[in-house]
Amino acid sequence: MKEKKEIGKIEECISEYREKGSKRVVKGIRIREVMMVLVMIVMGCNSGVKDPEKVFLSEMVNLGKGFLDVFLSFGDMVVGAFGIKAETKKSDVGKYFSDIAATMEFVKNKLQMEIAKNMHYAKVKKVVDKFITGTLDRIATGAKEAAKGATTDAAIGNAKQNEDAVPGDTASVNSLVKGIKEIVGVVLKDNEGNVGATKTGDTEKSIGKLFAKKR
Repeated sequence: MKEKKEIGKIEECISEYREKGSKRVVKGIRIREVMMVLVMIVMGCNSGVKDPEKVFLSEMVNLGKGFLDVFLSFGDMVVGAFGIKAETKKSDVGKYFSDIAATMEFVKNKLQMEIAKNMHYAKVKKVVDKFITGTLDRIATGAKEAAKGATTDAAIGNAKQNEDAVPGDTASVNSLVKGIKEIVGVVLKDNEGNVGATKTGDTEKSIGKLFAKKR
């Protein structure tokens, strides 16, 4: 209804300028004035109406916040009230990683839905697609793998005083290591976390002599 009104205004303006056109000496001025009126009307049409591009970008920002919240919760899990303690069950740790995987899938699906509704943003689609395959999918894969290694109800600190610790299941340990390595690999640069990148140089080796036993 509102669009029809605005179209009507445009038609009225054009008719008015056509009628007055014979009184105009310079044709170019008349055309410019009509164009200015049309621009003003079009700008007026946008007032009070949600800009599709702004709505789309707003959705991207909101998804980004949700994505960030997942990783901020990792710090809470380690040091906060819900931190990993000796009595924390392995299954609780497994659930945490499962939740990460589920959240990555949720964010991925939301992103794909928004992109599908806004296919004309080709550059944004390219960036989002790269983010999905290079970040979300990898984190989800790592989290799922890590969750496989923490499924029992046994407490993490299950070693009793004066007794040997119960040996860890090889498959479970491998899954945890593999999964966490995949997640960490997403945030580390190519030269970070690399054995070769952290080798102790000759100049640094001398520091170790301070702690060496005197013979």
